[in-house]
Amino acid sequence: MLADDDEFINEYENECKCEFLDPRFLATTALDSEHAALDYFYQSPFYLKYRERALNEHIRAGKAVDSQQVGLMFQVTYNNLDDIMESLKNLPPLDDMARIQYYSNATIFHITLFSRNLGQNGVTTTPIKIYYIIQGSIFMCPPFGSLIRHRLHQSIEHFEKFYDTLNDISKWSAAHGYSWEPKPRILDPQIEQLCDKYNFKEDVDEGYVKDGNMHLFFLKPQEPIAYRIAHDEIRTMAKRLAEAQQQAAESNTSGVVPDTQTTQEAEAVPM
Repeated sequence: MLADDDEFINEYENECKCEFLDPRFLATTALDSEHAALDYFYQSPFYLKYRERALNEHIRAGKAVDSQQVGLMFQVTYNNLDDIMESLKNLPPLDDMARIQYYSNATIFHITLFSRNLGQNGVTTTPIKIYYIIQGSIFMCPPFGSLIRHRLHQSIEHFEKFYDTLNDISKWSAAHGYSWEPKPRILDPQIEQLCDKYNFKEDVDEGYVKDGNMHLFFLKPQEPIAYRIAHDEIRTMAKRLAEAQQQAAESNTSGVVPDTQTTQEAEAVPM
């Protein structure tokens, strides 16, 4: 029994990794109703997996399905169509293509897979899985247990990094017990030159320090020091450009012909 449960959980989590998107369907059909959402969902592998046991196939074939019929049933349990209709009232009229695109990007549907089984008191309906349609993409809602395991895994990873960091900077001796010896910061020469040039104090800002080493960084444009760096770089480039223009002007006035032009004239002279 335990093996069956593990197999079910693994299959459930593998299905969570899948996502379905059909641009051709979304380019021609607006997701403006629950019927359109189900038609789109019928194209996905999530539905094809249960197609043979789904009561939806009887509905698609035009057959009646009553509440006492057992099997699997996909139903839309949530949509935001009312909110979209309200927002469209404030917009100018849309053509067909714009309307299709708008609904594809704005609609949200929840499609629930129900299992209908015979019980002691008649047919019981049990929700099994929930699928989302968001911006045209279909994917399955992850199980609660999977979310818990993911959060626990992240917490354990952070704790392990914290523990490794403490081990790196701690030292034990029988005479003095534990002592802290942080690793010295090793600055890259290029970083050190930048800090000296722009008066950046690397020893007081730990935001650019990682694992005892300082890495190359890019300051945000809104910071004053970034304005000064940009101004200095622009001024240096402008100075070099002015020098290049001056050299070109002096060459023209002195009659010195650039190498490329001399080469072209030499090739034009008949032999």
